[in-house]
Amino acid sequence: MLGVNDAMNVANNNYPYSEYERALDKVLEQAVKDYWTQYIDINRHQADVARTYLWVSAAMLGSYSTIAHFIGLDFTNLFYWFIIPGIFAVLFAIIAFGVCLFALPSRKGYMRIGESWGTYSQMAYDGLCRKEQSLYRNTVTALIDDFDAAAVHNLNTNLRRAKLLRLTSWLLLISFCFGLIGIATIGYQKIANYEGIEMTDDNSTPTTGQGQTTATPEPDARPPKGPITTTPHKIITHDAKPVNTRIIITEDKD
Repeated sequence: MLGVNDAMNVANNNYPYSEYERALDKVLEQAVKDYWTQYIDINRHQADVARTYLWVSAAMLGSYSTIAHFIGLDFTNLFYWFIIPGIFAVLFAIIAFGVCLFALPSRKGYMRIGESWGTYSQMAYDGLCRKEQSLYRNTVTALIDDFDAAAVHNLNTNLRRAKLLRLTSWLLLISFCFGLIGIATIGYQKIANYEGIEMTDDNSTPTTGQGQTTATPEPDARPPKGPITTTPHKIITHDAKPVNTRIIITEDKD
């Protein structure tokens, strides 16, 4: 009769270990791909997006400053509904720039696989010393567990950064909308002021027609002072005392 150990060995031999090991290899392959995707591909893509958002927010701030300088804003002559959209546009662009700077570095970092690769080689050597029949299966299973834990940690890191980048995109969009509103309202004010000046000029210019008179244009010359009404001072051009004149008559004695 078979002993207990023999019966257990016979029962263990009935398990399809070869298929199980092939399945573990496939799982490990996918776990490795997922790990490197989270650690390299998605991380690099998010860093590129964050740098793009930084440039966009900086360009929007520069555009707002340029437009304000070009239009020549005089805040003392603008009502609050003209100023508020511009203030919100600049404010949201600054917040977007700050959030993007905060999202650029990976918060809590990325997790490595195990303490070191020597851990798995030591595990395999210990199983060899114990003559374990399941040495390969145990090592692959340990690798899958560590790759899975690291991939989940890296996934959460990327998700946190993705939320910040999504928030940055909404902030930039809101800033752009407020900027358009501010530019439109300021342009409307400029047009309204220009039309008011034209209407004032039209009202001051006389027109001809039925029931209307045309004002005579004034000559382009300096007007004279007119007649002098005051008595001028007496001007003496000669001496008032008569001058004695002597007539000398000379006669010939002959």
